[in-house]
Amino acid sequence: MKEFHSTFSVQASLANVLAFHASTTALKRLSPPPMWVQIQQADPLAEGSISIFTLWFLFIPLRWKARHEDVSQHGFTDLQVFGPLTYWRHQHRFEELTPGRISIQDLVQYQLPAGWRGILLSLLFNPVALRLLFAYRSLATRLAIQ
Repeated sequence: MKEFHSTFSVQASLANVLAFHASTTALKRLSPPPMWVQIQQADPLAEGSISIFTLWFLFIPLRWKARHEDVSQHGFTDLQVFGPLTYWRHQHRFEELTPGRISIQDLVQYQLPAGWRGILLSLLFNPVALRLLFAYRSLATRLAIQ
């Protein structure tokens, strides 16, 4: 099992951070070019809610179904129910550092499939690619809520 960690902070209220992440448009806003997201289903964020989407990387579609768990005012977890990876679990945690300053912590646990699919997916899901993705996400989050 591989793990990836990311932490950054934003000048915002906890309510604003949660509202941004709970939005059904958040995934689109957090996906950097040359990726884009096509949403098929986006339930409002709640325990057991489902998101079904296709993540496009250039012309390659990655179909995904995720269930939300551990939903609270301090974050939530996305668990891949169906998708390109053998396993994907993404914890989003929000912690108030000071009034108006929130730490956003992401922990991703993932497992690539065996064989040629795993080799191809390792181009998108590796420490360097994930670091770039989450750097973009930190910028997009700051721009959206600060």
